[in-house]
Amino acid sequence: ASAAGTAIAISPDNNIDDTAWVRLYNGVATVLPPLTLEGQQLIQTALADRNSIPIKAINGETAARQALLPDDLANYIEPPS
Repeated sequence: ASAAGTAIAISPDNNIDDTAWVRLYNGVATVLPPLTLEGQQLIQTALADRNSIPIKAINGETAARQALLPDDLANYIEPPS
């Protein structure tokens, strides 16, 4: 698990409600299974926060947003039913 404040969420600006996420860790990309409601809310709250960082496209428009998360998303994977 990562230390608090070291997980980063990056999302297309118009898709902060997306439910599919990829975890990048130690040079490896992992498509995460569905997250718990708490995990999904963690991401959406962080990306909607005024302290999230806009990532600009070449034309100057905001293409995506980046935000620090207080915890690793791997801790919020929905258990299999």
